[in-house]
Amino acid sequence: MAEVEDSPLHRPYLRFAFAAVVVVAGFLLRLAIERYIGGELPTFITFYPAVMVAALLGGLGPGLLATALSVAVVDFWVLSPRGSFAVAKPADVVALALFASMGIFMSLVAEACRRNQQKVAALKREVALHESQQALRDSDAKMQGIVGSAMDAIISVDNEQRIVVFNRAAEMIFQCAASVAIGSTLDRFIPQRLREVHREHIRRFGTHGVTNRSMISPGVLTGVRSSGEEFPIEATISQVQAGGQTLYTVILRDITERKQAEVALQASEHRWATTLQSIGDAVISTDADGNIDFMNEVAQKLTGWTLPEARGRELPEVFDIVQEVTRIRPENPVAKVLRLGKIVGLANHTVLIHRDGMEIPIEDSAAPIRDSKGQMEGVVLVFHDCLEQRKVEAALRSNERLATTGRLAATIAHEIHNPLDAVGNLLFLIREEAKDDTTREYASMACNELARVTQLTQQMLGFQREATRPVPVMIGEILANVVALYERKIALAGIRLEQQIHHDLRIVALPGELRQIFANLVGNAIEAVGSRRGTIALRAYPSRDRRRGVPGVCVVVADNGSGIPAEVRSKIFEPFFTTKGESGTGLGLWITSDILRKYDGIMRVRSCTSPGRSGTCFSIFLPLEINSESTPRS
Repeated sequence: MAEVEDSPLHRPYLRFAFAAVVVVAGFLLRLAIERYIGGELPTFITFYPAVMVAALLGGLGPGLLATALSVAVVDFWVLSPRGSFAVAKPADVVALALFASMGIFMSLVAEACRRNQQKVAALKREVALHESQQALRDSDAKMQGIVGSAMDAIISVDNEQRIVVFNRAAEMIFQCAASVAIGSTLDRFIPQRLREVHREHIRRFGTHGVTNRSMISPGVLTGVRSSGEEFPIEATISQVQAGGQTLYTVILRDITERKQAEVALQASEHRWATTLQSIGDAVISTDADGNIDFMNEVAQKLTGWTLPEARGRELPEVFDIVQEVTRIRPENPVAKVLRLGKIVGLANHTVLIHRDGMEIPIEDSAAPIRDSKGQMEGVVLVFHDCLEQRKVEAALRSNERLATTGRLAATIAHEIHNPLDAVGNLLFLIREEAKDDTTREYASMACNELARVTQLTQQMLGFQREATRPVPVMIGEILANVVALYERKIALAGIRLEQQIHHDLRIVALPGELRQIFANLVGNAIEAVGSRRGTIALRAYPSRDRRRGVPGVCVVVADNGSGIPAEVRSKIFEPFFTTKGESGTGLGLWITSDILRKYDGIMRVRSCTSPGRSGTCFSIFLPLEINSESTPRS
């Protein structure tokens, strides 16, 4: 049963009005049911609930009113004769009396329950008040325990800045007992500057302002221990109402270790900045939104932007790049890292547009910067001017083309030279056996012209002759030179290079030709791995050609790239066949196989394109010594 104070019928007139309404509702419900069933209901069947509801919700008075109204309605509209308060049957008089008695009884019982509920509510309020007072006492005791065991120093002062609370942490920090500190002024432990914070607090909030208004002390304060030693502290002052008076609580923290850590961090950041400034590559770092927060001097030079100008700008404003041939702007590498959450590199033939419009070919990579929890908090972009590297590569390609042209010319000259010898012999016979002078004259002219052509073919063959003879060569040194040539490219592609090389391997050969062989194979392996961040294995070890019983050296270059499809594998040693488009000449493996033939070397190729185990392995055998049959031929 709801309490009177909490009931919507807490006003007396509302309770009596409610009693009248429920009686009318009971009468109307009776009429509706009788019309529906086509017969009469028991006399008081709908009036008992009405009296009960009025008594339960309204109490004694509304219950009695509902009883009286119910008797009147039944007597006037239900019992015969209807329309008058006369009662025709004695039984109806008894029924009315019994109903009135039951209504009075229910009203008395409801009122008794109502009064008992009020007593219970009052008792509950008393218990709640007692519990709240006990909770307050417990809270005070708990607060005193918290203040006493707090890690931070807590000092409470009155309006005169006299100390009234001095906890254990304060005793340890200031090296002073609470019994000595209490009653003294705060200036004994904290210089005058905190008094200014106190005054500002009073100015803002007043001496009786809102409780728990806090102010943090400005920059860092200085505390003084009882020994006179000064140390850095951080302070927060709060206004607290206690016992009818206004107290000011100062929470202090000794930040000596933090200041030392800040100094160490600043030194570390200085070293980091100095390192980034001194490296040869350009470095740009951004925050998690892709806005620039650092650029070293090389980056400033290549972009044309100073750090103050670039700081806070989005990367594409400063790092303006396009594809050299198509002029299409590739995806911002920082945005790509933020999207993928991993290291990415620029596509080939990317140029950086300097602030003054100058174009600089670059190579770069971008990597995420993560905090100790692994959350990405920025991106670092590292790039360099590769103009000189491109010039060197172009020179190498040019030299390769020239060498290929020389080899091709020598091959053609060699093939032409033999028929020319035969033609020359025939012309000699014709000239010697001719009977007339005219024929001999024509034959002599033809011999002279043929001699000139033969001289040209001999010159073409001379282009192919090596300038030096084979010499002892250390395989490890040649491989180290090739790895050094591709070191930057391997690092930028994120490729892992595994080397197992016996460094005492020595063969007799031409160093330039060996370098060309290994450079072709390693370069192809890098192209095969591409941006998959795979692995290239480079091995060199003593071996023997079982077929001929010749000792030698085996060099293996293997990768886990995409592999060579079967339909392409049979064509890779053909001249001018390439899968690299315009960037390849199609001559690398052809030249490699040609050089190996001169040394009676052997090359085997194994490749797989199946997902998960794709890759290619080139295995080369070179004999230790070049005998008379394997001396490099012109």
